[in-house]
Amino acid sequence: MNIKPRSLFTIFPANKRMKLKGIQRPLISLVLILFSTSQAFAERTFVEATLNDNRLEIILSDTKLTITPINKGTVEVFYQPEGFESETQLPSFALPEAHSVYTQSELVSTATGYRFILPDVTVTVTASPFTLSFSNETGLLASEEIGMFANATMRGFRFELAENEAFLGGGQRVLGMNRRGYRMPLYNRAHYGYTTESNQMYYSLPAVMSSKAYVIAFDNSANRFLDIGHTEKDILQFEADAGRTAYIFSASKIIMN
Repeated sequence: MNIKPRSLFTIFPANKRMKLKGIQRPLISLVLILFSTSQAFAERTFVEATLNDNRLEIILSDTKLTITPINKGTVEVFYQPEGFESETQLPSFALPEAHSVYTQSELVSTATGYRFILPDVTVTVTASPFTLSFSNETGLLASEEIGMFANATMRGFRFELAENEAFLGGGQRVLGMNRRGYRMPLYNRAHYGYTTESNQMYYSLPAVMSSKAYVIAFDNSANRFLDIGHTEKDILQFEADAGRTAYIFSASKIIMN
């Protein structure tokens, strides 16, 4: 799929246009990301879903998606978009190559799609517009927004954030316990001489733990950013320069207060 971002001169009206010379490159890149991802994947459509060796395999108009149960509350979600053949997808950094597949699962057809049910988490597949959401007996835990996005220079995921939802994660930072509202670089670099705040210490971790009792671990070690409601207050966005388009979702019955 070819991504055609809108012109910056379309984004900024003539009467409010900023001189490009005064805009930092990271800001320009971020604006292009937001517009290109929403345009590129608005047309993603559901084709079919099948259960194969306890894995849910979904065919979409622009990607193949495999949901693999790891245990009773954990699944791996692995997108394989067109143009990103298997040799460009790195092996998992989070799971062993020959890991076992949890077998106590059930696929149920619904009026709007499917429900992939495990004892401690249910993945709801909505066919139109295509979305994945995750729930358990406590209710809805998380939902993809546009889900996976990928182009020649960047790939990642977008999730919706609930009001007042708090997050741990991102690795070593001096930001307080709740990392919501921060955009954190995902590469390792020491920060010598820090005082009361540092957005980047030494070791970065592309994973978050929610106050709604779930974990998302992005199975990708490449450079870029983890944005937890900083650019868009209700969006979690993981970005990577390259690597595997997969994440691991794990749910718990324990509610953190």
